[in-house]
Amino acid sequence: MGSPDIIVFDLPPPVAVHYLDRLGSRAAAGQRPAAGDLLADLHQAYRFALVGVTDALLQLVWPDICGTLPWEFGYDLTTSGLRQPLLGSWPAVTPRRGCPDVAPTGSRSPGG
Repeated sequence: MGSPDIIVFDLPPPVAVHYLDRLGSRAAAGQRPAAGDLLADLHQAYRFALVGVTDALLQLVWPDICGTLPWEFGYDLTTSGLRQPLLGSWPAVTPRRGCPDVAPTGSRSPGG
């Protein structure tokens, strides 16, 4: 059985392609993506997650500017203006990780 398709919403096309290419390279190397995977190494400062939409489709979900995922308390995208629909099932709301006072050197938001 092959790897599932992966979709991502409302990131600038070059940014979305970059993340999807990285996931595709992993799949080609035998690392099958799965619903519930937390991806801490797609971006130098932010975690991403894979949410199951169907058996054959995953959604790459990205965090807000503070690194908070949509199901974590305090998720807010008003600072970036980007929006993403959430398809499928995702975890229940969990406590917020907190927004760092200073972003790591050289980091940018997940949206570019």
